[in-house]
Amino acid sequence: MRILNRIVHLFALCVACVPSEPIEQPFVYDSDLTYVDNCLTFQDGSQVPKPEYAQYSPTFGNHCAGTQHQEFNEIQQILFLGDSVTKGTPPTEDWNFYSNLLAFELGQKHPNLQVKNCAEWGARTDDLIDTQLLTCAPDAQSVPTLIVITVGGNDMFAAAQKILNGEGIDKATAIVDRSIQRFEEAIHWMRAEAPTRFPAGLSIVFANVYEFTDATGDLSSCPSAELLGFNGSVPEMKSAYVHAAEQYMRIAVETESDMIMLMENFCGHGFNAGNPESPCYRGPAANNWFDGTCIHPNPQGHQEIAQLFQKLILR
Repeated sequence: MRILNRIVHLFALCVACVPSEPIEQPFVYDSDLTYVDNCLTFQDGSQVPKPEYAQYSPTFGNHCAGTQHQEFNEIQQILFLGDSVTKGTPPTEDWNFYSNLLAFELGQKHPNLQVKNCAEWGARTDDLIDTQLLTCAPDAQSVPTLIVITVGGNDMFAAAQKILNGEGIDKATAIVDRSIQRFEEAIHWMRAEAPTRFPAGLSIVFANVYEFTDATGDLSSCPSAELLGFNGSVPEMKSAYVHAAEQYMRIAVETESDMIMLMENFCGHGFNAGNPESPCYRGPAANNWFDGTCIHPNPQGHQEIAQLFQKLILR
């Protein structure tokens, strides 16, 4: 028995001598840092767009996809609203559209999920209610509903066209401000109407607006830009995208909705992804997430968008 006890004692000492693997600590979002500094890595982060979200006191999720203002415990219906990013465009196949990828993943957790894609090509922020929501869901909805939105890119492009046409920054700024105002009105309307139109519950998640130049404003970086009629440079739009992102965040906080960080995550994955001089350069391994239309995501881009929404909603 003494020999057995001695062996057990020596074995215990030996185990104690083996260095244990360090326990990986879960990531915790640091509210004193910007979203970019918390969640993303760039070759030189000094020129990366960093909207000042902290002024609106949002709550960010530790998933780094975006905010965390809502719980998504029960979803029986998902309504997709917005533009062609959500509608989906060729040459990407429809099964690889982010909306379909997201609906599939949500359906795994929420069986019998009803899905309606009400988004339209070319849609702007003033299309969200009358043209889309009230058309595809005109009556009161009897089940807990999630609304997912990407919108604003066509409004921003219209503003850039004003600059390209020589009409000046003031007219471009007016378009951006009007777009934000209409988006704000739409989200507030959904919340105000929710008790009667969505009595079983309503959740809203939207994306801020991405762009394909990697914060350079160089529209010509897309090989198809000239053919599509927007060849040129609009560096003034960098601040416009930052302003729009900040206002979308304000709206998310005010309406207790959530926002994914599309602008920040796609920066460095546009047509300047391989340019070390671009503000969002991520290194030689970074690839492009946009297709040949310049403004739409390619299959990998759609997958990245789906993952951002999934991390936020399925956390």
